[in-house]
Amino acid sequence: MHEIVLTRRGRFVVRETPHPSRTPCVLGLQDGEPVWTRTGEPPPPGPGMVAVEVRAATLPRHAGGRWACAGVVTAVGPDVPGIRPGDRVAGLAIGAPASHVLASARLLTRTPSGTGDAEAATVPLPHLHAHLALTVQAGLSAGETLLLNAGATATALAALRHALERGAHVVAAARTPAQRDLLHTLGARPVLDVLDPDAAAQVLEATDGRGAEVVAGAVPPEWERARAANGRQVELGAADPADPEVFAEVVAGAPEGGCLPLPYGAYPAARVRDALAAMREDRHLGEIVLLFDPLDDPPTSFTS
Repeated sequence: MHEIVLTRRGRFVVRETPHPSRTPCVLGLQDGEPVWTRTGEPPPPGPGMVAVEVRAATLPRHAGGRWACAGVVTAVGPDVPGIRPGDRVAGLAIGAPASHVLASARLLTRTPSGTGDAEAATVPLPHLHAHLALTVQAGLSAGETLLLNAGATATALAALRHALERGAHVVAAARTPAQRDLLHTLGARPVLDVLDPDAAAQVLEATDGRGAEVVAGAVPPEWERARAANGRQVELGAADPADPEVFAEVVAGAPEGGCLPLPYGAYPAARVRDALAAMREDRHLGEIVLLFDPLDDPPTSFTS
């Protein structure tokens, strides 16, 4: 069945064209500035590995760290069941963000139909970090209070969702009105200004003087009284998320609706400087996603 558009200028038919391939490149630094460097095609994937042409990627929080990507499978190594070239996938990569990567098949999952690449890239890392910090490390349980002081980053939003799904109460803190509004909209009560000198007292008031059983994120020394006796402190994003069994449980094996995409700000790869500035200044809401769209202009400052 074909759709035909009739206009005064003539008859038009919608046709799909192949997605053009992108010149392989990797993000690096030159004189302290981010630059895209041309690379060769990735080698053929080995056993258990998958080659992915990246369409969307997050930024690692530190050099050599894990980052999330979403894109299209271009090749599959031996011993990889259930994934074929042409499949859309999302998962974890390591090292510098790049337009083409080799990733472990056990750290990839198929992108659901109707989910865009940018949306899919927001899913793996934040939900893994929330699970590892709150379930594995802190043992957060129903009826407890989580004091969340991590702004409105993707990991903070995943932690908020994770805590509420476990039946916990969430008191959140953030710097900007926009961040506080988003946290409130997603279910945190109350949401505090991190610069408010009465913030610790408001946590105690919200918990009937008990304090928060779990604190996620760094808090000022004067907030220590807001933590319950024998309360637990966890750092979001500290644990290594690349355990295939945890990935299978949290991301690949999650029931429908269990790991939903998070809010994000998208930047074409050519605007990587702007993306990094937003991360440094902590003024973004949700995840920061780089888009590798072949229809965009190529990344600037290409070096060979």
